[in-house]
Amino acid sequence: MAALQRTVLFSLMVVLCYFMVAPLSDAQTGQQRPPEAQAQTQVATDSDTYIIGPEDVLHISVWKEEALSRTVTVRLDGKISLPLIDEVQAAGHTPLRLKEILTKRFQEFIDAPDVSVMVLETRSYKVYISGQVRAPGVIPLRSETSLAQVILMAGGFVEWGTPKRIMIVRKEGGQQKVITVDYKPQRPGPDTQLGQLRNLLTELEAKYTPKHPDVVALKRKIASIEEKSKAISGEEVREEDFGTNVILKPGDTILVRELIPSTEQPKGAEERGKTK
Repeated sequence: MAALQRTVLFSLMVVLCYFMVAPLSDAQTGQQRPPEAQAQTQVATDSDTYIIGPEDVLHISVWKEEALSRTVTVRLDGKISLPLIDEVQAAGHTPLRLKEILTKRFQEFIDAPDVSVMVLETRSYKVYISGQVRAPGVIPLRSETSLAQVILMAGGFVEWGTPKRIMIVRKEGGQQKVITVDYKPQRPGPDTQLGQLRNLLTELEAKYTPKHPDVVALKRKIASIEEKSKAISGEEVREEDFGTNVILKPGDTILVRELIPSTEQPKGAEERGKTK
């Protein structure tokens, strides 16, 4: 009987010692766990390539400083407001770069701040594609994306879509800029849709002005796409050779034109028409 009592007493002492030395949970200490351990819904962005923009939703976390951690929306001026450090420019930076900026700013008030930046919602990084693609509309992007990738995301060209002289309308310095690109698939092949279309394409008729050899003056209207481009950029469109791998920027508008058949009839076509 005495042996049984000693065994029970020893077991109780072991359990008591465990709870005395075991680390307290985050809920008991009132401390916030690192962002990596939180059940946050983070979008699949690359912290070293994704460019933060206005209206993006960010979660800023400072380890063991719950009062400084919060979810913020990037304002239209590109800034966010945080305790202690007031306003910080967020738009135009990657999450990794913003983390470095915030860490440096918080160092003025706390020792060795452990800052984390997570993108919860991407509302700014999007481009628009219209014209002869299978799924025109708004294309939300997660990171740096090329023209070739966006065309694939839009379902590729329709039967009468031409990869020749695709227009990218971009705002830079408060002005509209038009970039023209001849789409060339990185891995063309006879079995791909693009490879088949390339055999059917004709060059867009254009005249080159001797005064500005790098400027193309379009000779005809091409459906609504051509009208849109003229309304934005005027009669002359400056051509820049960026290639298919041109990296798109937030707010870019891509205009894919319709294939314009040649106006010249094959030899003998006119005679065959008369004999019918």
